[in-house]
Amino acid sequence: MYQQSGNSVGFMELTDSQEDNYVSRGLQEFIAYYSNRLSYEDLSDLIQRTSGADLISSQGAWNIVQQNVQQLSDQLSEQLTATPKTERLPLKYQLAESLDLYDRNSPEIHFFDDGILVKAQKEKREKPTPELVESIVIEVPEREKTNVLSDVILLQIELGKFEYLLPPINTDGTFRIPIEDMTLQRLHHYYSFWTKPLPLVVISDGARVIRQRIERIFGLGICVILDWYHLSKKIRDLMSMIAQNKTDKADHIKVLLRLLWQGKVQEAMIYLKTQVTVRNSTKHQELLTYLDKHQAEIIDYERRKQAGKSIGSGRMEKAIDQVIGHRQKRKGMSWRPQGSRVLALRKVLELNEGWHDFWFSSTTN
Repeated sequence: MYQQSGNSVGFMELTDSQEDNYVSRGLQEFIAYYSNRLSYEDLSDLIQRTSGADLISSQGAWNIVQQNVQQLSDQLSEQLTATPKTERLPLKYQLAESLDLYDRNSPEIHFFDDGILVKAQKEKREKPTPELVESIVIEVPEREKTNVLSDVILLQIELGKFEYLLPPINTDGTFRIPIEDMTLQRLHHYYSFWTKPLPLVVISDGARVIRQRIERIFGLGICVILDWYHLSKKIRDLMSMIAQNKTDKADHIKVLLRLLWQGKVQEAMIYLKTQVTVRNSTKHQELLTYLDKHQAEIIDYERRKQAGKSIGSGRMEKAIDQVIGHRQKRKGMSWRPQGSRVLALRKVLELNEGWHDFWFSSTTN
């Protein structure tokens, strides 16, 4: 990256124009890097202040980022098609059937999956602005508000190191390939040399869409751990509506979390049925259904933590904030799919340590 490369070339040399409308590779990289840190308007102002010249508009900066991401998407698509689909599918049948989740020395390959929503830009705007540049807040009825959803997967590729997965996109922001196919391709890339079943462990919240995607990728039988943070939050949220008063709520939550921390799901359900005076029977049944549905994923968190193993998806929460949330969930911003995902793919490239190769290898110049 421009800031981190240690390149002694001055900024003005990077932006030297050889002909009208020419934008050097160095300036393109500068724009790509700061587009994930500043709005396009602020980025245009930064370039003007740094260079002393009005080199590029906010719309021009957006156009450059779009073009570069299409180039990146072409490369990602080529990587996927280089591995025939028939070579990827067998991985779903090569998962370890049983894992010791509490053995400190038992190897695991961790897999995280989550999605994030950002506010969608209205099709018809009240004030013309460059396409996909962040806009002022326009108040609309709640029923008209929509969101752009992007799913991100975090795949462990070696001890302590993860790869961020987000599929390549078309010019309209739609994904070129399903994220499921990309996941299987990357699994094949990193683990095709394994001679034993893959000890994959999925750690996620209880969202049904995530469970469905996991089943599409791996089939049945993969080890799934319900993230402790989301489990405890579910208990607190629902008990606020189930308990008769604040004192009862606090007492019940304390007992339930102690039981679930040790993986005692049946005991927690019995407690809910026999020891709780219910204020809202619908929410009471919702909590019982939730625990019953996920009891195979609720483990002995205390024992696993003592073994030094992960019990939560905090790494995934941080990942989606890095990829999308930090840049795009700011007050007053709204997005179209291509605007949101263009920046997300740029950030994934950076987080996966592929930035230098993309910008400075001979094949991309």
